[in-house]
Amino acid sequence: MTVIKTEEGIAAIAIVIAILSLTWYISTAPMDFSRYNVQWNGTSKFFEKIEATDVTDYSTLNSFSGATLLIIAPIQDYSSVEVEAIRSFLVRGNVVILADDYGTGNTLLQGMHSGITLLQDNLLSIDTGYNESTAVLAYPYQSHTLLKGVSTLCLNRPSSILGGNPLMTTSYLSWIDTNGNHHVDRDEMLGRYTIMANETFGEGELIVISDPSIFINGMVGGGNRWSNQRFVENIVGIRSPILIDTHHSATGEATAILNWFNSIKKFHSIMIILIGSLVLIIAWVFTKRSKKKVHRNDTSR
Repeated sequence: MTVIKTEEGIAAIAIVIAILSLTWYISTAPMDFSRYNVQWNGTSKFFEKIEATDVTDYSTLNSFSGATLLIIAPIQDYSSVEVEAIRSFLVRGNVVILADDYGTGNTLLQGMHSGITLLQDNLLSIDTGYNESTAVLAYPYQSHTLLKGVSTLCLNRPSSILGGNPLMTTSYLSWIDTNGNHHVDRDEMLGRYTIMANETFGEGELIVISDPSIFINGMVGGGNRWSNQRFVENIVGIRSPILIDTHHSATGEATAILNWFNSIKKFHSIMIILIGSLVLIIAWVFTKRSKKKVHRNDTSR
């Protein structure tokens, strides 16, 4: 009987490991900026800190006042209808924070006739947080609510901003690397570049940040050397309610399995049935295996 118990114990451990592995797999996603990604390039830590409402239908913006809409790493262009909804949201006295370095957010900025443009360039610096020219350091240019207690931000492959009212800039030891060799060439002049700017729309405020990487896990927890964590905390506490654009943003990206899992979570009865069925199947397999072992031992006597 000792052999049976040992084998049953091993089988039980194997089942538990399988369940934990499956749970981890369906609850995570490997995509950059995904809120379901717990690795360094995901935004799971940021979304643990914030209580926000997801926005997929922009007509719902009409029902909010005194709110902040976060658009992090947009990966889809904005339609004219969506642009008008966001512009109307701004004019009524709300805040929009756009963090982008690929230039996708320019469809929104241009559609709203903003004076700010995200430049799709390679902004490098001698003044860096790590031993990499892409880990550019930025400093407050003037005071702002988001910059309270912020002295330095460490960025990750940022671009630069043209226009608007500069809020944060790099040091003068920065340049646009036009040929990608990570060196300052004769035609690449050192200078100060804007990485955060704002402008007003009616009673509202548009804030543009040229590096969405400040929200990823590897940058949020940068320790005490820089003010990344404080900056994120300022955003979390800027004003309530906080809305998250998950329709265009990479933060909403997930695997097909995770999308299915998240969709059925809305239906509690289905979840109960699925979990109950899984438990019954495991119990049945485990019981059947145990009976076979007992039968073999009885026949061998």
